[in-house]
Amino acid sequence: MFQYAGARLYAEYNGFKSAFPAWVGSDVFGRIESFSILEKIQSYFLKTCHLSDQSAYTKTEAVRFILGLDKRLPETVPVFKLHENPRDNLDFYGYFQDDFSIKKLFENKDKVFRWFQFKSDIVKKFNDMTKGLDPWVGIHLRRGDFEERLVLPVADIKLKLMDIQKNRRVFIASNDPKAIDEFSEFNPIRINLKSFGYPAYIFDFLMLKDSEAIIGCGSTFSWWAAYLGNKDEYYSPPLTHLWQSWKDKKIEKVRMD
Repeated sequence: MFQYAGARLYAEYNGFKSAFPAWVGSDVFGRIESFSILEKIQSYFLKTCHLSDQSAYTKTEAVRFILGLDKRLPETVPVFKLHENPRDNLDFYGYFQDDFSIKKLFENKDKVFRWFQFKSDIVKKFNDMTKGLDPWVGIHLRRGDFEERLVLPVADIKLKLMDIQKNRRVFIASNDPKAIDEFSEFNPIRINLKSFGYPAYIFDFLMLKDSEAIIGCGSTFSWWAAYLGNKDEYYSPPLTHLWQSWKDKKIEKVRMD
């Protein structure tokens, strides 16, 4: 979502056309389309613009450097420099998660909200399945694909939950199916998703977005749920790529405006 929004904002700011390959957003958001066959072919001939918030290089670039075919690895470009000196016909390689790009997201909230409107059938199914459950606090626990050093201690999350829960119910969103059992003392919401018709993480995202408060883990998943949900109560460490030490794991209130 950062990549889509960042690239599209850059294009629209500068009067360029934007096109994107198929991604999850193409399936769940009503106003997002993947590029045509012609646009896909054209993309193979575009120059790659390596953004400075992506420290890794493509496999091809790394191999060419190791074999001595290239004398140096490609230079990276800060997003704000692109806006200062805009160029067309670029294929971006990066995240658009730098401070400048995030600032642009907040400056263009109305526009980004229109892009990321869920399809009506998804919204209807979700509303039918959650009728009568609100209000709730959403908790995001990301595991599995997260490095161990990035996983928040459950004890810290529970302390924050006890501090903010009040009379609200609790929902656990996680890629670890056992995570919900770790919060059994809070009697978390349990929902059978067989009739939902979309991946469980889409339901989790909507539950976080529509919650009254979110306790995140520094993941972009819960960050976007808070952003699209206009959350006044979003508690989380910074996005994980900004962490410098274990102290950055502290769960604090995050402004989303």
